[in-house]
Amino acid sequence: MSNTIFGRTKNILKKATSTIFEKSREKRFEERWIINSPSVKVEPRFTLKEFNVKYENEALKSDSYSNHKKLLLDFPVSNGSKYYLRHTVKLGILSDNPFFHTYEPVAKTKRVTDQNYQTISEETDLLLIAFDLENLPAEWNGLGSSKSDVVRKKLVKIIQHFKSKSKKVVFYSLDDTDLYKRLELVMKEVDAVFTIQQKNADSILSENINQNVHVLKMGINPLIHNPIGTRLHKYKNKSALYEYWDPKNTKRKTILNTFINGSIKSQNEVVLYDTKLSQNESNVYPEDLQKYLAPNVNEQYKYSYLKFFQTIFLYNENKEKYFSYHRNLHHYMALGSTLISNYHSEIHNRFPNVYNAYSESEIKEILSNYNDNDIYENQMAGVRNVYKQDTIFDRFHELCSKLELDEKMPQKRIAVITEEKTEHVLSMFSYQTYPYKDLLLESELTESKKSQYDMIAFFKDEYQYGEFYLEDLANGFKYTFCDYITKDSYLHTEGIEHNYVNQVKDKYLTLFWASSFKASTLLKIDNPIDVKNGYSIDPFEVEEKPVPLSEPKNKSYKLTMIIPIYNNGLFLLNKCMQSLKRSSMFNEMEILLIDDGSTDQFTPNMVKRLSRQYDNVKSFFFNDGGSGSASRPRNKGIELMTTDYVIYLDPDNEAVCDGYAKLYKEITTNDVDLVVGNIYRVSDREMRLNYVNAVKSVNDGQDMIEGNTTKILVDSGFKVASIQALIAKKSLITENNIIMVEGAAGEDSLFFEELVTYSNKIKLVNEDIHIYYAEVEGSVVNTVTSKFFRKYMIVQQPRVNFLNKHGLLEAYSEKRFEAYFKDWILEKLKLVKQNEALESVKLTCEIWDYYKDYVKITYPVVARFDELSKLKEYDKIIAEYINS
Repeated sequence: MSNTIFGRTKNILKKATSTIFEKSREKRFEERWIINSPSVKVEPRFTLKEFNVKYENEALKSDSYSNHKKLLLDFPVSNGSKYYLRHTVKLGILSDNPFFHTYEPVAKTKRVTDQNYQTISEETDLLLIAFDLENLPAEWNGLGSSKSDVVRKKLVKIIQHFKSKSKKVVFYSLDDTDLYKRLELVMKEVDAVFTIQQKNADSILSENINQNVHVLKMGINPLIHNPIGTRLHKYKNKSALYEYWDPKNTKRKTILNTFINGSIKSQNEVVLYDTKLSQNESNVYPEDLQKYLAPNVNEQYKYSYLKFFQTIFLYNENKEKYFSYHRNLHHYMALGSTLISNYHSEIHNRFPNVYNAYSESEIKEILSNYNDNDIYENQMAGVRNVYKQDTIFDRFHELCSKLELDEKMPQKRIAVITEEKTEHVLSMFSYQTYPYKDLLLESELTESKKSQYDMIAFFKDEYQYGEFYLEDLANGFKYTFCDYITKDSYLHTEGIEHNYVNQVKDKYLTLFWASSFKASTLLKIDNPIDVKNGYSIDPFEVEEKPVPLSEPKNKSYKLTMIIPIYNNGLFLLNKCMQSLKRSSMFNEMEILLIDDGSTDQFTPNMVKRLSRQYDNVKSFFFNDGGSGSASRPRNKGIELMTTDYVIYLDPDNEAVCDGYAKLYKEITTNDVDLVVGNIYRVSDREMRLNYVNAVKSVNDGQDMIEGNTTKILVDSGFKVASIQALIAKKSLITENNIIMVEGAAGEDSLFFEELVTYSNKIKLVNEDIHIYYAEVEGSVVNTVTSKFFRKYMIVQQPRVNFLNKHGLLEAYSEKRFEAYFKDWILEKLKLVKQNEALESVKLTCEIWDYYKDYVKITYPVVARFDELSKLKEYDKIIAEYINS
């Protein structure tokens, strides 16, 4: 393969230059460039268990096995990193091989063993000990023993030796189980403890094992975990699952079966890699799944091999942020593959590009309902997200800062050169997500000026550069030691993608490493030009400049989706819109993105990006810093919509099961005012909130409600559904002047009650319509303030007015309010901090006062609150009802 870079060494790299290259500016920096130079090819080795020998001839379709071996031998790998410099600290690492090879590039690193530690201690500043007690190297077997301290004492001896030489020593626990507790003897000796999960860090602190404890997530090594070659041999109909089977773990079995069956239903072949097969053959996958098992690839080739797969499944044992998520998530994301995972709160919050495996049917939708470009863009969003903050260089600088050994992470600056600073160029430059940049005219690019920058780019007024254009190109320097990063494939022109190139087709689609080129030569480059040692990324983030239309397009749509937005652009882009794009009605929806005054620059840019990319997406902006709730943008959406039917979805939630298409079919075929479905609530607990069955139980089991809809509201105990799980006629809202209360909390419940009350005919659909991602229990501790109660106060008077108008106040107070007050308002009151307590209590009393005369109190906790509230004993309420 012509683009193979095995055997590329530092000397070859120096020679592989064009006459337009400059020599490196400072030799002292050259020693800190990260160079990867494998000198020999290594035959890939595959392990194959006897029970599955037939796999070579069946599951890999006869000749595929030998083809894989050849492809792996020729697969392009990283030739280094131009972006990162080694940390100046002298680092010793005591760990297993995979960890050592992952962290080796971060500094001047030496391998420490129980044989060489006395010598190595003289040559290091810091000893980093990193172990996963479930996967120990042979020489440290027994370190996690429950019966003996012999091996632990050997490790303590090494630690004490380094400390006697005034060297800092840290222990990095890679355990996501409780086994780490067996290393108390070790953790007491070190200067600091790092762990991959919050739960373990909290325990170490509370048990006073070590008071210098920090959470440090896993990181990617750009030389190993990168998208190089990811477009060479992609199997669009294959998914990979690297997990072990545990017949005693019902949860694990259920989720793995969901992954496997969902993949099969989408006509994907799922390939299983049993990670513990060699350790425990009794836990092997059951016989009916063994036909999907593959031989394990040698660790050296694992990440290249996984680039063959379009999709990789990830299993998380726990969901809460206090537990670590799948430790390979960063690694797999960097490869440029689609990731599907069961829910974990931190994955959801940090990596919205990872799809949630809600059900087999939804996995089928994810794997079947996107076009090739959508899939590819999502994969590149994953590469971008993980390279933003999750490399081992980011992690090591984080570690060193906690030890006060830090030096600043280098902030590489880009000079963007343009012939003229047109309004279009200025706009594109301003919304680039890469932060360290300046815009210069061509006349300003002198040799002296160039020396102030690390990278040089050129903007062309005739192009439309996307928000991530510079960021994606700059990331290319993080995982290659190339002199330029370019787009060889662009503007619908085929070319090389995620591989090495020796030609610059267009300098206006290229980022140059400044010290490798002369300023005068860069300015004179005419396209195309042969230049060695380049790398081409994906074709996204650039289009031809849109031509302004003399008249706006007035396409008619079938229904309107209103999305209220406030400072959540990443979720909008990678979660909400991704879910809508797999809807069968996506192109028939008018999608209104209503920004409620976002205060970050990123979110408005994402709104503009989406309205630029899709004809059916329209945007509106409030520019006053926000109203405090989703009501104002939702109300504005009703004003702007052009169709007869409305649906709602929040940016951090997902549409599922093609639910909106099903709702639309029902409302148009049954001539009803309102169609309502269910939601699936996900947090540390997952539950289906089945509004439909609850209401059918008071409607004689029928899914059609006709006539007295108010009676159903009362009989169901004022049960409310999510307004994101319904479709309503626009006329139902406008003709009855139903307006959401602005600046309030709980306003969507009132809105739903009004929709039901004013409807003549309602259809129930027993389907999940969207996923609601709730906060993990306990995560709101630092966010419940008096503002929370004030926002709930705002909605009470409008609610009372509505209830009185329809003769429902007494019924609501009796059937609904007491339980709501006890289970929601008083529960939140417990979490208020003392400095917010008095105001929060007074507001809670005001809320109670609206309904107290109608409530038949049944709960002692409410009765006591009522007694203290009447007497205005606020101090006693604080003492009895607030935990802090």
